[in-house]
Amino acid sequence: MPVYRNITINLVSQFDILNIPEYAPPATPDDPFSPPAFADNSLVTCYVPTYPLSQFWFSYSISPPHPPKALYYFKLFINGASIVSWGCGEKDGFKGRTMYGLYDSGGRWMGMPDVAARAFTFVDDATTQRSMSNTLAHVMEIRVYRARGRKRIRPKLEDFSAVVVRSGNQLPSSQPKGSKAQSQNIKGGINMADAGLLPDDHPYRYYTYSLLDPLDMPYSTFRWYYRTWGILLFGLRIVNGILTLTSSLAQLEALGVTNPSRSPAITERDSQTSEQARRNPPGLSSKNTLNDLSPESKAGAICSPKSESDVSLLVIRGLSLPAMPLIDLPTPQSSFGAHVKRTISPIPALKTITATPGRFAQLSQQSGPAGYWSSNEADIVSSCRISPRSVAEVSATVKVLVQSNCRFAVRGGGHMFWAGAANIRDGVTIDLSQMDRVIVSRDRKLTAVGAGARWQDVYSKLVPMNLSVVGGRVGTVGVSGLTLGGGNSHFAPRYGIACDGVASYEVVLANGQRVIASPYQHPDLYKALRGGGNNFGIVTQFTLRTFEQGQVWGGFILHPPNTTAENLQRLQEFNTASGNGLDSYATNNQVHLYDANGRSAVLNILVNTRPVENPEILRPFSTLQPQISNSMRITDLSEIVTEGNPPNGARNAWASSSFANNATILAHVLDLADEAFRPLQTISGFSAFFSFQAMSREIMKHMSLHGGNVLGIDPNRNIFWLNYGVSYTNAADDDLVYSITRAYFDHVEQYTRSTGQHESFIYMNYALPTQKVIQSYGQENVDFLKTVSRKYDPRQVFQRLVPGGFKLGPVRPSTDDDPVSI
Repeated sequence: MPVYRNITINLVSQFDILNIPEYAPPATPDDPFSPPAFADNSLVTCYVPTYPLSQFWFSYSISPPHPPKALYYFKLFINGASIVSWGCGEKDGFKGRTMYGLYDSGGRWMGMPDVAARAFTFVDDATTQRSMSNTLAHVMEIRVYRARGRKRIRPKLEDFSAVVVRSGNQLPSSQPKGSKAQSQNIKGGINMADAGLLPDDHPYRYYTYSLLDPLDMPYSTFRWYYRTWGILLFGLRIVNGILTLTSSLAQLEALGVTNPSRSPAITERDSQTSEQARRNPPGLSSKNTLNDLSPESKAGAICSPKSESDVSLLVIRGLSLPAMPLIDLPTPQSSFGAHVKRTISPIPALKTITATPGRFAQLSQQSGPAGYWSSNEADIVSSCRISPRSVAEVSATVKVLVQSNCRFAVRGGGHMFWAGAANIRDGVTIDLSQMDRVIVSRDRKLTAVGAGARWQDVYSKLVPMNLSVVGGRVGTVGVSGLTLGGGNSHFAPRYGIACDGVASYEVVLANGQRVIASPYQHPDLYKALRGGGNNFGIVTQFTLRTFEQGQVWGGFILHPPNTTAENLQRLQEFNTASGNGLDSYATNNQVHLYDANGRSAVLNILVNTRPVENPEILRPFSTLQPQISNSMRITDLSEIVTEGNPPNGARNAWASSSFANNATILAHVLDLADEAFRPLQTISGFSAFFSFQAMSREIMKHMSLHGGNVLGIDPNRNIFWLNYGVSYTNAADDDLVYSITRAYFDHVEQYTRSTGQHESFIYMNYALPTQKVIQSYGQENVDFLKTVSRKYDPRQVFQRLVPGGFKLGPVRPSTDDDPVSI
């Protein structure tokens, strides 16, 4: 049941009036996207099995329509031939079904031509299979357009002769040789069976439509690649409802699949095997129906195999293909899921889990792609560490853990500083570091990023292609954590923060189901993930909007601490100018540094995302003297984010606050720190920083696009985000550092509230674990997030079993009245 832009279309077979099961297109290591889509990527693609000699039809609905009273125009193509078109609008209840193509029967009644109905029918499998020469042929496609209105016109009967799609070489007897229909002699799996004359209560009518969408850019396109069960099961292998390409002919022959020219005759024994296979074909289940396809066509790439013999002209040795729908068949146990179960079965997961640190003697948690940035996290040893390589393995893992009532954590990039954010004692850590692929769509407008990738992985892929996405400013930071928490970016004034640049999320829910969340599919979940953290499921892939991007002008300028007052004043003026739209290409992250002797320097991290030196809005900082060092240059963005990589290995405590665009406030915040942090200056390895990040109205205006995010920030004010951090060496100092940090931020809030300059928003990615991040979004957003949580996680798995991250607070259990169906 493809669903896109609130349009649902079912392909229905006459056998038991069954919705034909749908499977995600096969993905390859090189391309997770579907075949080339239209410019707006409005393509939804899936594979379906054929049901020999079965009539089928299309059932459709629009809920809700957009605009609210829009008229929709549908146009059906089969194997490239235009078959039939129809409209649907308010008077139809925005729903209906299409069962026939029409053509001129050649007869006459009272001087008027008779119009015959031709029903859509699958032909026998042998004919279908012989005609299938490659993976991209044999396709049904419905293009959907929105229209302002329509006007009835006189029928054009000659068009009715052009809607014949057949598997043989013969035209219907009523079609004369040389007719338009003969010129569309399309072979392959579908016939237009004679259904008699059009009934009187279904008069044919012709309209001309005034379209809102260009002809070459439909509002949405639905595409079904139809195949025999044999090709779906063996040429394209069904695994957990997702197709994968079989790599070679030898692999097919190992499964009992061969080329017909070399196929032995089916023996009596083969026929018995055949009957057994009909009852229970390998890897197939009615529960494998895919109901969630990405609006950005993320479900996978339709791609040709290395040779036609890999998937074409296939027959099954000893197996006959099922001719009837297969229902209520058990889904085979996932081998990965069984492995997870074996791994954790010795652990008493139902109550408490005994840590087994000996398993991790060879594992470095402090560095490398599977490591943690902060020692606070790296020191934790979980009872079991699982490293899935695919969304199917994540799903299998989650199912086992939830069934076992086992607590778990999810690690994306491993950069969150506090203990337990993405790691867990007495539980299982799901480490996504192996899911780090970065793949650009063919039209260069989307980039699929695995949840285990870090931003340096993303930029190293995109920079050579002169592309970029709204991403992080530090290369070693993970894509997952930064994006789910909001995510500041050098591109924020142009495109908003990182979560505003996500086109869709691939998510594994608590029940193991994979869904796609986008503005058009599960839009409530999509909005909740834009700042809602890890409260709803495990995001396994981010599809990011992608844009052309060349070199940038940027770097670090370090000033002595006696320039603090001047730097703060210029930062206020910068935020005001940016909010007024002076230059949406320029950003400045101003950092005030401390060491054991107190204030040590002021660092301006300047970036102009155009290769233009000293733009007017950044000139006050680049010209300010004296300077200790200056690395400003025209370079690649990947160089800028690498320059800012903080070293691994220290212990850390961070916290966050927000307040008005006021240099006096900023100065007092630093004055309070001078006194508060004096006791920390003697601890081993002490250093600290205060980062003031300008969040102007120019950035905020992007937050309402595509359905908005949940951060609850006033878009009409220029504000600052404060990122404070302390680094130190010894775990024995944890309590002192964290208690002083909490007390300091209490004083900052009291002061900013007393002056009317306080902003309630707390940025998740910088927050102390005790800060009430979700509550800072405002009650309306909190209520929304809890509603989404009850819908997609009715058992509250990600509130109960996943203690890491910032939780939603008490969420009442779901009831029968809650909309929990996905």
